[in-house]
Amino acid sequence: MQRINKSDIKAQYCGMSNYKNRIDQPLLKWYAEQYQGTFDLRNVDEILEVGCGDGSLWKYIVNGTTFTPHVVITDFTELMLAACKENLSALHLNADYQTADIDTLPFSPETFNAVLAHKVIYHAENPTESIAGIQRILKKNGFFGLSVLNFKKGAPLKRMEDCISTSAVLSKIYSEEFNLSILSEEINLSILLLLLIIISL
Repeated sequence: MQRINKSDIKAQYCGMSNYKNRIDQPLLKWYAEQYQGTFDLRNVDEILEVGCGDGSLWKYIVNGTTFTPHVVITDFTELMLAACKENLSALHLNADYQTADIDTLPFSPETFNAVLAHKVIYHAENPTESIAGIQRILKKNGFFGLSVLNFKKGAPLKRMEDCISTSAVLSKIYSEEFNLSILSEEINLSILLLLLIIISL
């Protein structure tokens, strides 16, 4: 497995100028829709987001309504976290902000009802160990929502399923597909997959 260069990641996500090109509003809206019904974030007490980006996802989740759960919002870089905090300053969100690395999440066991990590798991040094680490900080019957880009006809999805399997966590998997054509000079995607993993059963 190719070693992750954390310095490259910090440079890639050093602030809003580099991040804005990666944001897709229809995708964020779709993410928010997945956290309704069975996985409704309003029905839990403690939420962790790993890799918050500019925080726009929360605007779609809250969507002008009362949102009472406590949220811990994290990112690997201080600049990205500061941009997120500024972006959400007008939102009525009970949130704390802190830097954190998905490989070494600094939280006690059974702290969160839900953990969100969208398009970030592939930045982990070892995704299998990161998934096991997230299970450790989830409360019983908590859930972990993650998404991966679907390159090579499902290869990333298969890799994540293998990581979940080898992490030896007790889990159930719910998956949903998002289909959107994204065409630009740098990227040509047609499908993004979301996995919701219920662990700590």
